[in-house]
Amino acid sequence: MTLALQLVPPALLLVGWLAPAAWMRKDAAARLRGRGCPRLALAAGLLVPVAAPLAWLLLRPLETLEERTERELSIRRLRQALEPEERCLVCRTPVERRFVCCPTCATELRRRCHACSEPVEFAWNVCPHCGESESRAAPVIRLTA
Repeated sequence: MTLALQLVPPALLLVGWLAPAAWMRKDAAARLRGRGCPRLALAAGLLVPVAAPLAWLLLRPLETLEERTERELSIRRLRQALEPEERCLVCRTPVERRFVCCPTCATELRRRCHACSEPVEFAWNVCPHCGESESRAAPVIRLTA
């Protein structure tokens, strides 16, 4: 027998020992957070060559980190599509941007512009519809004793 033929079985044994450990490391990096997890999976695959890959195959997380992120984003998009953008801060009733007050509890959501009577947010200083300055402060009432 030649030397090359004598080295084939040990080389196959070495590849059969290293390949599952390398696969475990790559799969753990895709499925788990943390920098030490892939190293731990590689060490387990090298120390226990048959049992560790089989146990990892049975116990690993079902989805990769990328799949989990994609699923969470799609759920968030679906919730945003189902729910209106804005709700009343008091009773949580869905309200539209043009509402001045809540239709359920009558909480004032916005004020009306002095010039054009369009709804204006409380924090805005200028009406975006007509450009009128909204900085007119309420008159100060002084009480005298």
